[in-house]
Amino acid sequence: MQSQPTVITQSPLRSKPVGASRARLQLLASRFLVALSIWRERRALRTASDEVLRDIGVDRRAAIQESRRTFFDLPADRIK
Repeated sequence: MQSQPTVITQSPLRSKPVGASRARLQLLASRFLVALSIWRERRALRTASDEVLRDIGVDRRAAIQESRRTFFDLPADRIK
């Protein structure tokens, strides 16, 4: 007769369940991916032509200002 494997529900070093740590890691990864996406959008704004900027309703000055924002300067409506 084989014994059932032991399922660890808590980390031996912390009092929080292991699942909570995994959820926090997933949240961090999700926010990083959003930040990366926004960084790419800002980089595209910096190199966009005047015609493209006009099509999306952004002037060159606003595009440059937006492209200079830091990596972790995220709009609140884009953070989940």
